Amino acid sequence: MGCFFEHPNRQHGKNYEKEILQATILARFGFEVYLVKECSTGGKKIDALVNGVPVDFKKVGLGNSAIKDAYQDGMKKEHCKGIIVHIEQERQYVISRHGIKKTVSLNQAVRNYTKQNNNGFLAIWIADKKEFRVFDMKKIRASNEGSSEAGLNKI
Repeated sequence: MGCFFEHPNRQHGKNYEKEILQATILARFGFEVYLVKECSTGGKKIDALVNGVPVDFKKVGLGNSAIKDAYQDGMKKEHCKGIIVHIEQERQYVISRHGIKKTVSLNQAVRNYTKQNNNGFLAIWIADKKEFRVFDMKKIRASNEGSSEAGLNKI
């Protein structure tokens, strides 16, 4: 069992409940989570250190680009190395390639839209399955051939 800590001067803003939930889930999976002090000066800051890695937490809805948008937004934060996204359930996604729309799995959607994004990792907590999927964006982008599972680890 992991644990989570919170900076004593951390503000309890509008995303506090989401961040506590994600920290608790990660701690249950054996990770050490430290919720960092939020700062109102300078650029956007990360939410936490997970096993010492600076990350941002996101909870997204059902939109086809919600995970991609969350990843891109989070990776813009100062020193961010990864994004942890919370989704309620796994579903199919619609992607468009060369003007043709196609319905694909979550893994295929991540593989498709990460080709143009920053390097880092994307961890997706799928609540209804109680499962983490961790994607290494650099490996996914580097593998032009191979299975849609390249760069994916399940926890």
